[in-house]
Amino acid sequence: MNKRSILGFAVGPFASALISMLLVPICAWIFSSEDVGRLALLQIVINFSVQILSLGLDQAYIREYHEASNKNILLFNSIVPPVTMVIIGLAIFYSLGLRLSPYIFSLSDPLIELCLVVFILQSIMLRFFSLVLRMEERGLLFSFVQVAQKLLLLILILLLWFLSPNLGFISLIVINTTAGFFALLGLIVVISSNLKGLRPSMLSLDLIKSLMRFGLPLVIGGLAYFALISADRVSIRLFSNFSELAIYSVACSFAGAAIIFQSIFSTIWAPIVYKKSANNESMAVVDQVSGVVLCCVVMIFTISGMLSFIIPLMLPEKYNEVKYIFSACMAYPLFYTLSEVYFVGVALSRKSHLSLAVSVASAAIGIALLYVLVPLQGAAGAAIAIAIAFWAFMILRFELAVRIWRPFSRLEVYFWSLVCLFICISTAVFGRSYNKYFIILWVVIFLGNLVYNFKLIKSVFKFLHEKLIG
Repeated sequence: MNKRSILGFAVGPFASALISMLLVPICAWIFSSEDVGRLALLQIVINFSVQILSLGLDQAYIREYHEASNKNILLFNSIVPPVTMVIIGLAIFYSLGLRLSPYIFSLSDPLIELCLVVFILQSIMLRFFSLVLRMEERGLLFSFVQVAQKLLLLILILLLWFLSPNLGFISLIVINTTAGFFALLGLIVVISSNLKGLRPSMLSLDLIKSLMRFGLPLVIGGLAYFALISADRVSIRLFSNFSELAIYSVACSFAGAAIIFQSIFSTIWAPIVYKKSANNESMAVVDQVSGVVLCCVVMIFTISGMLSFIIPLMLPEKYNEVKYIFSACMAYPLFYTLSEVYFVGVALSRKSHLSLAVSVASAAIGIALLYVLVPLQGAAGAAIAIAIAFWAFMILRFELAVRIWRPFSRLEVYFWSLVCLFICISTAVFGRSYNKYFIILWVVIFLGNLVYNFKLIKSVFKFLHEKLIG
């Protein structure tokens, strides 16, 4: 992957995160806390749809891409089964007179129901079609699709608010569905050459079976993983109220700044490793990247802790608690990113079914902690539970990668990540009384990380200067 592609892929997550940082306070000011909480539940439903209803065939497509003789047929055979299954499943569901919106949002409205169905289908299709740009290393176009959807969402919210200040959840779901529709339409135009000429006769039962053998075990693991990343909001919905859910969701949205790092790394890393494996190249780069990613993770944790006092300046007073749980909410994307460095080797070995045990164990830890902590601490309890669960998730993934793929040193990762986890939890519990002391502690850890990794940081800046500028 050349520097142009890397920069192209980096633009999307970075710009999307900046737009999201604008969206969070705007939504907090415009919409009620109950509607902000419902928006969080909508995001859970969409994430579930993409994670589970894709049948793992999105990951199978990525895995087989470089070894496929006809990549367009591979895409066709990857996307048809999940889309067909979703359409048939929804038809049966609604023919029985069942509805989703009353159970999810505590609202019953035909427009909400229609938007939800459309949003689910277009999100699955967006996932598969965007993979074409990702695997073809068309980074700028990949980023454009991401940014366009977020930007359109921001423009529509501001436009509707200007026309009618009293907006509710119906407006939110319509706006999200509209933005997603235009993003999908634009993406279809961009990859039209890849879709041209595809016919039903190109479906291959043998190829679909092969893709399913890799992908289906990931569905079960994905279900457990989904439980891990969504149980926090669901538990707040069950054991607390929409106001606490709104506080937690806003904190997670701000913590989405870490998604910049996670998205760039996840988008670039797996294709690089798969390509090196297909070309029988050395994997020494994995150990080098591990040190860089760890250093970046610690930096992001410490910077988020040092600057958390700024967050209340952008939000209504009812969201003041966000600053105490902000750092803990960063744990999910940061620990996940760390785990990806070596866990890609498990997928490389085609032993994807082994990830199931990791996801199930981590989900069990998270759900148990949520059951205990949310009734006691509300949003803070959810943040602590998920931070601990994802630290366990990272540890389990590392240990599995050592046994399945290749040995590597983990002591540094475990030490620095545990330090960050401890301070995050302490801030969530005791931040109201000792917040300034925790900020000082974050400064100390930040400086310690710089000193410890001085040579590494210097070499990274030198490398970036040579590759991107020199």
